[in-house]
Amino acid sequence: MLVPEHARRVLRVPLTPLIDVVFILLLFFMLSSSFARQQQIEFKASAAGTPLQQDEARRLLLHPRARVEVGDRLVEIGSAAYENLLAGWQREPRPITVAALQGVPVHELVALLDGLRAAGLANVDLAESVSR
Repeated sequence: MLVPEHARRVLRVPLTPLIDVVFILLLFFMLSSSFARQQQIEFKASAAGTPLQQDEARRLLLHPRARVEVGDRLVEIGSAAYENLLAGWQREPRPITVAALQGVPVHELVALLDGLRAAGLANVDLAESVSR
């Protein structure tokens, strides 16, 4: 009597589910990671005490739609008058105080502060919002 030879059972790992899992993991890590470079705006914290005394010419009051008030003038950010103002302030080491009217979006204030830093003005103080 011939005894049938048992066929060796070959264990095959299906690759399709493995590729699906790897693809899903790849998508998850690609979508959850951030490739944008984040920047920080540094400020010096002031201690409690007397407020800084300075003239109105070194104070910027941010209005909606990218306009700033300097003294009694209203200047549009990016205009020639604004660029001339910043160029004049680069020569003076005195601090610049930045405030915003209530209702001005935060991203406009951050854009102004980032623009001041890009213009080379490092001594910038942030004041409370102003209501009118």
